[in-house]
This record gives sequence, C-alpha cells and structure tokens, in this order.
Amino acid sequence: MSKEYSKKKSEGATFTPDSLASFLAERILLYYSIKDHNKPIRINDPACGDGALLKAMAESLVKQNISFSISCSDKDVTSLSNTQNMLDSLFPSVSKELEHKDFIAERFDNLFSTVIENDIIIANPPYVRTQILGADYAQYISRLYNLSG
Repeated sequence: MSKEYSKKKSEGATFTPDSLASFLAERILLYYSIKDHNKPIRINDPACGDGALLKAMAESLVKQNISFSISCSDKDVTSLSNTQNMLDSLFPSVSKELEHKDFIAERFDNLFSTVIENDIIIANPPYVRTQILGADYAQYISRLYNLSG
C-alpha cells in the first residue's frame, strides 16, 4: 500500500467510483425542480475529495443544458488542486470557487452560514473510524461538538 493511499485512508478519504457518482447525480436531480430555476444552479461540495461527485453532477447538468456554478472545499490541498484542474479542463466556462479547509473542524454556526447561497449541497462526508484520526484530532472534534462515547 502506498504512503499517499495510507495517508488519505487515515484522513477518511474514500473516493466515490464514477459509476456511483453518476447514479447519485441523476438521483439528486430527480428531486430538484430545475424548471422553476431561472439562474445558474449553485452546487456545493464541502468535502470534494477528487471531485467525482461534482464532475458527475456537472455532466448531468450539461446534458440537460442547464447552467450552474460550483463551490467546494477539501482539507487535502492535493485533492483540491486535482479537483480544480479536472473541473477547469472539463468545464472551463463554469464559475468555480474552491477553498482549502476542513469542514468537519468548523463550528456548525460557521459551517452552515452559506447554506442559503447554494441550491444543491453534496452531503458526502468522509467515512472514517475515529480510531484512525489520531487521539489529538479526535479529542479536538469531540470537544468542538461536545461529543462523548
């Protein structure tokens, strides 16, 4: 197992396969009333990883000739850079805002302060066992959200 893979796994980075991402994008759009929307749809992914879900969502919207913008974040700067490059190459004219941050470590009052500014939020947080996070980070998150157990 490579060192980079081990690092990503320890941080909870489990990337979504393209086929699953496409399925999820199509399902999300079934529940979103696009016909009543007269401006670009605003999509946000707070833990974008390699951008598979954003890519699938964008491809679905392009197929339907629907305009959109993308905002996303990730705590891994390499993943964020790769996502930026992928989105720029596939969707050069789409408005994009990418931010390097750890959304899990943000307080809820800050985390959801921009929810109103988005139409679709891809809620696919990292899957991680707390034992893998390391004691310091796990305790920090525990204190931040007043968790026990």
